[in-house]
Amino acid sequence: MIPVNVFTGFLGAGKTTAIADLLRRKPASERWAVLQNEFGDATLDGADESDGIAIREIGGGCVCCAAAPFFPVALHLLMIEANPDRVLIEASGLGHPARLLDTLRENYADRLDVRATVNFVDPTVFPSMLENGVFRDQVALADVLAFNKMDDASPETLERFRDWANAWRPEKALIAATTFGRLELDWLDLAADPTREPI
Repeated sequence: MIPVNVFTGFLGAGKTTAIADLLRRKPASERWAVLQNEFGDATLDGADESDGIAIREIGGGCVCCAAAPFFPVALHLLMIEANPDRVLIEASGLGHPARLLDTLRENYADRLDVRATVNFVDPTVFPSMLENGVFRDQVALADVLAFNKMDDASPETLERFRDWANAWRPEKALIAATTFGRLELDWLDLAADPTREPI
């Protein structure tokens, strides 16, 4: 069973930066694979197959909807070609992760161990996003909620985020304030809660 983590959050929230940082710190003895469905300013340049890292991109739209038919093919090929010890999936910023998570749990139950879904929230847009349906669904389905770029947040915004984040049910496995998308490696192995549902 290969551990897999899904990363969600709107464009610019810090998903790619976080994945690049995780790849730099992965155990040297492990091979990790990344399936990327996001095209922003940050890149995963510098990651190399010789470092035990395989990166594939899925174009043609969001893997949650328009590019959904291409997702199983890309994932299957990635697992065959890379033979990874862990898979990281970066969803599109505007993507609704429910279908993606359902696909992983239903179609790959014998090969993939779905672990914590990580959602990144950008403090510079947080208050204005509270009524956005896609944003709320991304948060609802997340096991780990990362308030990234916390150095850009006012104390009032940070306090408002903590109150808001702590009110979600079921409770999040972890709520963290981060900078530069810095996640602890052991957060990836937090258990996913399959009972989480979109709003």
